[in-house]
Amino acid sequence: MAPLLEITVSPPRRTTTAPEVEHRPRCALGRTAVHACEDCGLPRLVAFTCAGRGFCPTCLGRRMNQTTQNLLAHVVPAQPLRQWVLSLPYALRAPLAYEPGLMSVVARVFEDSLLRWYERRLAPGDRAAQGGLLTVIQRSSGDMRLNPHLHVVALDGVYVADPTTGRSSERWVA
Repeated sequence: MAPLLEITVSPPRRTTTAPEVEHRPRCALGRTAVHACEDCGLPRLVAFTCAGRGFCPTCLGRRMNQTTQNLLAHVVPAQPLRQWVLSLPYALRAPLAYEPGLMSVVARVFEDSLLRWYERRLAPGDRAAQGGLLTVIQRSSGDMRLNPHLHVVALDGVYVADPTTGRSSERWVA
């Protein structure tokens, strides 16, 4: 949708820190645009603002995209991947969010279980088989409620030792 009209709105007055002041020219703080809906033609006011929440959705989206590109280009091998999400019961969410180190323990147990599952399933008896994964701990859901959970991207297979050389990174088993 093309903007019909761009309106500049002053952000609320409050004490700012240096990083927030430096951030304002780079993000779209305080700007809104009126767009016409493609289906019904009615105007819609869309805000592009940090709103003083301590983070900017625009900047976070850009950073997330840059991180993904870096991981795909330099870290993750060109093998099939599978995403796993570990959601936790409501009763455990507050302790996991506020107890230092507890979420890391849960993540480690889940990662070890997942790697062992791949190794047992694809290379039974091969103690040199190695999988790989990347874990991101997310603390909130899309509506910003406290919801600590894990997003895991795992190699959908394992590397096994080549019988002739003995090196574990030689052969991929999926």
